[in-house]
Amino acid sequence: MKIKGIIFDLDGTLIDADYDWKKVREMLDIKEGSILSNFEKLPPLEREKKEAILKKIEREHTERAYLVPGVRELLLFLKEHSIKTALVTNNTRDNVDYILSKFTLSFNVILTREDGFYKPDPKPMYEAIERLGLARDDVIAIGDSFLDLQSAKAAELPILIRKKNKDELPGADYYFEDGYDIIYYIREKIVL
Repeated sequence: MKIKGIIFDLDGTLIDADYDWKKVREMLDIKEGSILSNFEKLPPLEREKKEAILKKIEREHTERAYLVPGVRELLLFLKEHSIKTALVTNNTRDNVDYILSKFTLSFNVILTREDGFYKPDPKPMYEAIERLGLARDDVIAIGDSFLDLQSAKAAELPILIRKKNKDELPGADYYFEDGYDIIYYIREKIVL
């Protein structure tokens, strides 16, 4: 397999922000489905209130976030091998900008929920591929959650999932611990 691009998730994949998503879902009274999809079904006033709560929680965690080991080395490795990168996250653009500035990271394409689509829908994957100027067969996805797995599989992309969620997320093409594992995977499994 030869790849020309990678679509990354942010939270839990490139950074750890230590979210307790079960608690967040309880606070927002969301029992199933994605949080953002649930917001779409709410009356405007309730939606606005819950979005404000979520944004506050996300910002607090974003400010405490730290890089997953090997992420800097991974992004440098990809750049050295002319592999394009996209960041597709359900987080806000403001939080993404904060993280990119804090850790001096850059991507060829960045899509956030403000772009109008979000995981588990495959549309953000398709949009990232288009903006990268690549074909679907030239791209893999890397994430850590069920939403990442669903989105990538619906877009028919190979998906690498973080090992910490391996038991909960069967069906990934590879499980990784950190950025160093992804470099290993690319060196061993992918034609450069």
